[in-house]
Amino acid sequence: MKRSESQNKRFYLLLTMTHMQDQKADLVHTYTSGRTEKSSEMDEQEMEYLLERLQDIANTMQQQRRRIFSKIYSITLADSLNEAAVLEYIHSIQNLHLELRTKLNDYNTEELSIILRYLDVIAVKEQQKKRNNLKIQ
Repeated sequence: MKRSESQNKRFYLLLTMTHMQDQKADLVHTYTSGRTEKSSEMDEQEMEYLLERLQDIANTMQQQRRRIFSKIYSITLADSLNEAAVLEYIHSIQNLHLELRTKLNDYNTEELSIILRYLDVIAVKEQQKKRNNLKIQ
């Protein structure tokens, strides 16, 4: 049985959300065991497996974004910063080799992971500064 219209809509939505539009043919090829590269030729079960995987990726990206903001506020940056200002701060402090974007939604999962790693480094440095300031007082 061919994929349903609702699966088709969800497929393109998830491709966009996960920034994987350019990998569509490869994904279809993988999830059809090499049978086709065209999503219109996928059956319902193949599409459902692919949708589950894309949803997992989308969920992971959302969790990463939440962790980023949680880490930023735990570092006690200015509470009034918006996403663009926070990302600008991260780039200025750590000189990230990522194209600066205005919203976290524009980053893929690998880029979000890089930002999280840099925030871990920033958090450690901030904790060290606080400890040093307490010793001085």
